[in-house]
Amino acid sequence: MESSTMEQAGKIFKSSLPEKTKEFMLFVIAQITKLDVSNSEKLAANSKSASFEKLKEWHDNGSIYYEMPIKNGERNGLFQMWQVNGKLMCEMPFEKGKINGKAVLYKADGVEELLFKDDYPILLDK
Repeated sequence: MESSTMEQAGKIFKSSLPEKTKEFMLFVIAQITKLDVSNSEKLAANSKSASFEKLKEWHDNGSIYYEMPIKNGERNGLFQMWQVNGKLMCEMPFEKGKINGKAVLYKADGVEELLFKDDYPILLDK
């Protein structure tokens, strides 16, 4: 699981996305990597049971930190991450462990949508 996340980060780093978007996405991928490590036992158990479940964690103040759907031990479904203040930070669609579809980043300077195919960001024409 960790090598897949590193591949995602590499694709984002090498992409032609604007620098601020790259920084934001690399931050999110780093957070997901931490979640993969902290949830490694749950992911392994899920891969054996082939079930669908949502992993959730909360910030120290009680607000939700993330919701990560998993199936067969991989991220599968809409991953969401929130800031400590309760504001949604991002929504990323995963399919068999890879980012696929429209990701939405909720940044201080507005909302940004990115299209992904097999973990690779595709620039959307405005």
